[in-house]
Amino acid sequence: MDRDSGIVHTVKATAANVHDIAMTSELMHGEEETLNGDSGYLGAEKRKDAKVRNKSGKKIRYEINRRPSQMRKLSKSGQYKAKKRESNMSSEL
Repeated sequence: MDRDSGIVHTVKATAANVHDIAMTSELMHGEEETLNGDSGYLGAEKRKDAKVRNKSGKKIRYEINRRPSQMRKLSKSGQYKAKKRESNMSSEL
């Protein structure tokens, strides 16, 4: 989905056994500066098919939400800050 307009620009249908992260690079159009995703996309930037730069040559920033189990390991104040950050990132999706 385009962040500014809110319009979906790419849709891919796959079998149920294909993980979301496997389709990440195919869903990108090449003009992204930031890629936001839920915890299902953790490690997307580390895959060999990952796009690290957009068409302009600018590095793409991957902003992926943490898993709930990762948040429980933080201190109480850390959990509060992390939940607030996750909520802000999710509302941008």
